[in-house]
Amino acid sequence: MESKSSQKLARSSLWASVPNIDEGHNKFYYYENNNKYREKNIVIPTGAYEIEDIESYIKKHIVDGGGEGGDRVKDVFSLKPNLNTLKCGRYSSVHGINFQPKDSIAYVLGYSPSRVLEPRIYHQSDLPVKIVKVRTIHIDSNITVGAFYNDRPLHTIYEFSITDEAGCAINESSKNLIYLPVNQHLNYTERYHGLRYEKGYVDYSLLNEILSSHLADVDMVYVKGQCKRQFLIDRLNDMQIIKPNIINVEDCDSRLTTTTTKCEKIEKCIPLSLNHDGVYGICALNNCLKIKEWVYKCLPM
Repeated sequence: MESKSSQKLARSSLWASVPNIDEGHNKFYYYENNNKYREKNIVIPTGAYEIEDIESYIKKHIVDGGGEGGDRVKDVFSLKPNLNTLKCGRYSSVHGINFQPKDSIAYVLGYSPSRVLEPRIYHQSDLPVKIVKVRTIHIDSNITVGAFYNDRPLHTIYEFSITDEAGCAINESSKNLIYLPVNQHLNYTERYHGLRYEKGYVDYSLLNEILSSHLADVDMVYVKGQCKRQFLIDRLNDMQIIKPNIINVEDCDSRLTTTTTKCEKIEKCIPLSLNHDGVYGICALNNCLKIKEWVYKCLPM
């Protein structure tokens, strides 16, 4: 690509189909005829629902109550949103409702998980409903750079809020075209100072995965600086993996010698020089090379 390549989003088409009911929070528990020894539950399939859809599904599957003389009495059940308070109201003429089980839909409907609702009483939820699980969509492109959130680099080229109902098509056109530069070093592997590395940005969330793959079957790691050593120790402890022996080369005795050469301090082995972009500073790959050379030269193998 040319050095001035950039990318923008002109239009996106997708569906508002992010599930707000999924396994683990998809059961509606009730006591038949308000008898706590006759608890039943309705399993709501994973999917994207409005409050009206949940009400319809429950009304379709809830059993009738038992009236006097053994007659079945149709339960009058309702589940309605309050568009002013954003809470949910529930009524059942026959059955009690139990929101205590951990896999109930209490959280979605805004009810406290400690509540048990008596029949023939209108009950309002404690909190606003959580029927909208995703409010904003971020569209990412892993070949762009230059986007940030709270000083953290991202690959987001466009974002927008969802205003469509569940199950509807979303057709979003970019109102203000934003051009982001393309990472010129993408998938470009090179050898600098005799060390192989891959240029470009690496997502910090992948750090644990990178450490696991690179430190497999490694017995010893050399770093320069106590901060780096302690960072690796803490990170590997959190990952709960077998960690190698991590050595700070600054702690090594600078008087160690090989058969022919007296070692100088590690700080003197890393000069300030032009980096690969022509900026006067320190090249990290050159640092790694110098530490590698110092270790091979000065420390016994």
